[in-house]
Order: sequence, then structure tokens, then C-alpha cells
Amino acid sequence: MTVTVILTLIMCALLFLMIWAATYFYPWERLLEFFPKDIEEKAKLHKPPFPAAPAIGWIIMVLCMLGFVGVIAYGGRNRSDIVSCFRLPHS
Repeated sequence: MTVTVILTLIMCALLFLMIWAATYFYPWERLLEFFPKDIEEKAKLHKPPFPAAPAIGWIIMVLCMLGFVGVIAYGGRNRSDIVSCFRLPHS
């Protein structure tokens, strides 16, 4: 139970980091596609925070995705419980 709670908190933290990376470091031109037209015109004046921001954003996104895979793999490491759920009873 405690492992499940810890893994859930790690997944929430990874999701928060992924959303933060997408909004702060993601290439600005791609985000503008999702804005309404009037906001898009005003938002074109804003620039990314610094030139290396897209690279940092992609690195953070890849690390978060690897973290998701790691949490899922660690949570499912005990195969005996999973396999026993799908075994047919012996007759």
C-alpha cells in the first residue's frame, strides 16, 4: 500500500513537471496554434525565456516519459500477483 502511494505521488510530480516543461520551455510557435486568433496576434510579441529553452524543455519531457515508464515497471515488478489473477483454477 505504501509503495502504491509513493508511486502515485511520483507520477503526480512527473505530470506536474511535464506540464510545467510544456508551458515554459516548449517552442512558442507550436503553442500559438492552440490559442484563439485574437490572443494569438498579441502573443506573437512574446519570445521564449532564453534561446536554449526548447532544448531544455525536450530534455525534461524525455526524462518525465522515462520516469513514467520506470514507475510503471517498478510498480508491476511483482509478477506473481499479476499472473495469479489470470490463472484458471485447477480442476
